[in-house]
Amino acid sequence: MKMQRFDDSVDPSWFNAMQELHIPTDKDDPLVNQLAHFIDVIKGATPLVSAEDGLQNLKVIEALVLAGQSGTVINID
Repeated sequence: MKMQRFDDSVDPSWFNAMQELHIPTDKDDPLVNQLAHFIDVIKGATPLVSAEDGLQNLKVIEALVLAGQSGTVINID
């Protein structure tokens, strides 16, 4: 795959053609990778994310749900 560089010298405008940027990525299944890492953690590997990271993610998700239901801003401590 040919790698192109984004040209940031072009002024953004609706009248300029859009730029295309191809970034090579792995085609692995993320759920398979997650399960493999989980098995490695059970066997003693260090997790890629901490329990604190997981808790923070849950707080954000809960705040998004509450904000959507109430139509108000939800602050996360």
